[in-house]
Amino acid sequence: MTISELLTIFKENPVIPCTNDLGIYTDEKYKKSDVILLYDFSIFDIRKFKLAAGESNKFTIFSLETMTGIANDDEGVRFLKDFLGIKAIESSSPRALSSARKTGMITIQTIFSFDSKSIAKAVKMMEEIKPDFIDIRPGISLLKFKTLFGSIEKRNIICSGLISSAEEIKLLIENGAVAITTSKNHLWNQYY
Repeated sequence: MTISELLTIFKENPVIPCTNDLGIYTDEKYKKSDVILLYDFSIFDIRKFKLAAGESNKFTIFSLETMTGIANDDEGVRFLKDFLGIKAIESSSPRALSSARKTGMITIQTIFSFDSKSIAKAVKMMEEIKPDFIDIRPGISLLKFKTLFGSIEKRNIICSGLISSAEEIKLLIENGAVAITTSKNHLWNQYY
């Protein structure tokens, strides 16, 4: 899948289910969720993931920082791509994102917006790494800190965290987000 194809999917349904439940790959309730963000996996879950994902054509993004047993280095990223067929990772690690870019994976840089200093540091890193997407956490902070993000408005923005209603999703989309990740499954089918 290309960045352009992902953006097309997000225009139709900007809500990305964020889960560690592999049942989402086969659950009929979520058959129209084409993109999934998986988190909190260990190296021991890989076989179960391959079986579940193999029965589906859903595009999977792996949250690398919540994986255990796989390092944020060249070998860890290559393992995800070559062995699991992962085509996109999310991370705040410059090393992991750089490794992923070298292998042709789609990169999503996590930006934690605790305060103006953390945002400035993340924006500087974003300018150096040039990720395909940025994921602002907590996502709702996009509304508060939008002016601090500077050139971020030219980026593909994903928002995650502290988003609890359809109204907030709509507001974030109206303010520049291309997609929203949420673990709240009552919001996963919001756009159908």
